[in-house]
Order: sequence, then C-alpha cells, then structure tokens
Amino acid sequence: MAKSLAGSEGLLPVTDWSHGRFGKSGPWASPGVRTATTLVVLWAILLGVTGVLDPSFVSDEALLAIAFNMAVVGVLSAGVAVLVISGGLLDLSIPTSTGLSALCTAVVLNHVGSWPAAIAGIACGCGIGLTNGLLIVATKVNPIVITLAVNFAGEGVLNMAFGQEFPLLKSGLHDLGLSNFIGVPTITWLMFGVLLLTGLGLSHTRYGRRAIAVGGNSIAAKRQGISLARARIATFGFMGLCAGIAGVLYASQSQIISPGDTSDLLFPAITAVILSGFSLQGGRGSFPVLILGIGLLSTIPTSLIALGATPDWTQLAQGLLLVFAVSLDGFRIKRGRR
Repeated sequence: MAKSLAGSEGLLPVTDWSHGRFGKSGPWASPGVRTATTLVVLWAILLGVTGVLDPSFVSDEALLAIAFNMAVVGVLSAGVAVLVISGGLLDLSIPTSTGLSALCTAVVLNHVGSWPAAIAGIACGCGIGLTNGLLIVATKVNPIVITLAVNFAGEGVLNMAFGQEFPLLKSGLHDLGLSNFIGVPTITWLMFGVLLLTGLGLSHTRYGRRAIAVGGNSIAAKRQGISLARARIATFGFMGLCAGIAGVLYASQSQIISPGDTSDLLFPAITAVILSGFSLQGGRGSFPVLILGIGLLSTIPTSLIALGATPDWTQLAQGLLLVFAVSLDGFRIKRGRR
C-alpha cells in the first residue's frame, strides 16, 4: 500500500487490491475486492454469452485478438490511471498523441530501422505529453480544454503531413509485434510490464508518492513543499510516454497506418480506469483491478465482431460503460463519505 505524504490530512492513497475500507469489516468490505469480483463476473458473462451464440469465438484466434487489443489499451490505461490518481485529471489528446507516435515510428522505421523508430515514436509521445503539461501550468486553463485543443491541432497535423494512408515495411519491429511468448503476444507481456512498473513506481518512488499526495489532498501536499506545477507536468509527461509506447506497439502490428486509426482508443482507456475503481477525485486506485477492467473493455470489440455487430455497436457499448463507470464512481464517493 502506498504511503501517505499528507499525514493526518485525510489522504488515503491505495494502489493495491484494497482501495481502503468504508467502515465495514470482513474480506468483502474492501471495495477493491468487490470491484474485481464484479469485473470478473461481467467478463465471464461476456465470454460465455458470446461463446454460446458463436462457438467459433472460443478459439485461439479470438483470444489472441483480445490479447492484442489489451496491449495498446492497457499501456494507455497506465498513463490515464496516473493522471486520475494524481488529481482526477484526464487527457483528451490520447488519439492524436498515439497516432502521431505511431506514424512517427512508421516514418523512421521505413528509412532507418526498428530501434531508432521505437525511440522516435516514444519521444514524440513524450513531447506531446510535456507540451500538454507546460500549457496547462502556464495558462492555468482546465486540462480537458487544453488537451482537447491539442488533440484537434494534432489531427490537423496528421491529415496535412501524412494524408490518408502510410504503408510500413517489414522489419524486426513487426516481428516483435506479431510474435508470441508462452502462447501470449509479446506486446501483451510488455503491457503487463508497463502496468507493473507504473504501480510499483507510484507506491515506492518519490515521484509516485507525490503524485498520489497531490491527488489525495493537494492543499496538504503543497504545505509539505510539493510543487503542484512540477507534479502536473510530470504526470502529463508520463501520459505522453505511455502514448508513445502505445503508438510504437500499434505500429508494430500494422501494415498500413491512417491518421484516424487511433481515434477509438480514448474511451476504452478512460473507461477501463474509471470502471476499475480509480476515483475521479484522485488519490486512490488499484492496478491489479485495472488489468481486469482492461481485459473486459478489450473483449467487447472482438465479442461484437463475432456476433456480427457493426463498429457503431462497439462505440455505443463503450459509451454506456463510461456512463456506468462515472455513475459508479459517484456512488463510491458518496458511500465513502458516510
């Protein structure tokens, strides 16, 4: 469990399974356990119903598709989780930062090689994330407004600079992106690594504890000498890092990249985080539970495709889940105040 930097000021940051307790006793008193159980049940129902209606869904191909979906969404969710836990912040420029990182990776990949391409893609994401943070601190404008503006500007850059499609040449990066280890896609293992390091970093590093402190009680954190501006820049910079990694992973499994390919990544990443119990008030969340939320959200598109639904149904399902997740977070907050 993460340590509090705010002493007795009311901060309750939690990054393990527990999420803290709301005045009850027993193993099921933990909202983290309840959230995890709910996600497991929903995930099992989704898999079961889809498997019954379409027996071909229960196959190695479908499971691999889900694992591939989890990789990109999961890495983005790690960044969103840090933003949320550090103050209930959101980054609406995720589609553009991920798309620009993927296209930057593709350009360098076709002209130089795999490692320079990966470095360029990650650097591109970090640059956008730091730009977001600096603009937010300098203008003191709501992060949602700034990141939305950056997203629109980035979309313009994508369309003007790259046109409609950009083909990728075969490379070692593609071999990595399409490879498996112990039956699981390698990029999915990389996603687990990002989530593990992020969770450990929040719990055991000065930066992580400060991020949680700012989210749990910004006034108390400021009294202890923590710079809110630096914390804001650092968290958005980390979000950019995750977007850069996600862009590289996206490019590693793609043959052609179009400017709008990453436009549908925003809602799954945000919904997975909120649905997994990360409080929009900041200061609280569980990375083990987040893995379950990522799995559920990543299964929905594959399940709907197996049932013959159009992409519009996927967007509808994700939108409804986001509304449900936000409502559930509001219920948790009210219950925690009793």
